[in-house]
Amino acid sequence: LGPLTTTWEPRADCSLLIAECDSCNGAKQAQFCGQDARRTDNGDCWPPRAANAPSSSFPFNGWGFYSPGLACPTGYAPACMQTAGGTLDEGFDFQFPLAAQETAVGCCPSGYTCAYVSNGAQTCQSVASNRAVVTTGTCNLNRDNIAFSPKTIPFLATITAAQQQPVLATVTTYTLQAPLFQLVYRSSDSASFPAITPPSQQTDLLGGLPTPTTLPGGGGIQGPATSSNAGPRISLGAAVGIGIG
Repeated sequence: LGPLTTTWEPRADCSLLIAECDSCNGAKQAQFCGQDARRTDNGDCWPPRAANAPSSSFPFNGWGFYSPGLACPTGYAPACMQTAGGTLDEGFDFQFPLAAQETAVGCCPSGYTCAYVSNGAQTCQSVASNRAVVTTGTCNLNRDNIAFSPKTIPFLATITAAQQQPVLATVTTYTLQAPLFQLVYRSSDSASFPAITPPSQQTDLLGGLPTPTTLPGGGGIQGPATSSNAGPRISLGAAVGIGIG
């Protein structure tokens, strides 16, 4: 998608967790609410792209990599690494293959690891379980005013399967996902990344807002990100709610 040689700071609302439904067992960062009241990947939550970078339709499905990539965005840290020619047990098998003499670093939010979703796209993932508190929001027809509420894992949820009566079920784990930024560099690029820290030694960022807020629209995915489509900001302190029992 272009180079990423300095530390880019995403908008504070990019760390908010948006779920498809209040009874669902997972939520994603870097989302906005579309006109159909459904969550959609927000292109403004990706670092700036080169003018000739390929665009992507929704969902982004692991969308692209940055080369040379020398610095993770603010709030992100190296979560996985792979060197060209290395075996799978030596690193993460990235979605975008490496050329000779290249190294890839996967940048994820604190507490997240590199993973794949069922459609084969790479992502950052964290699984909240026993007594974790996760603050999430859901889209509605009034898409500029999203109500956020905390969930303590496990929790009871009403599940409605196709052509069946609603049933009460217990959600015992909650999967959180965020964009994985694949940074690629060579030894001549003088990259210097901090050591990868296992998630168990990190502070889990389970994110969200404890009160309703305004979630700006987004999705500008053509060409480089600019200030004209950045939208309003909210303070980072207001945007993050962490709770571990």
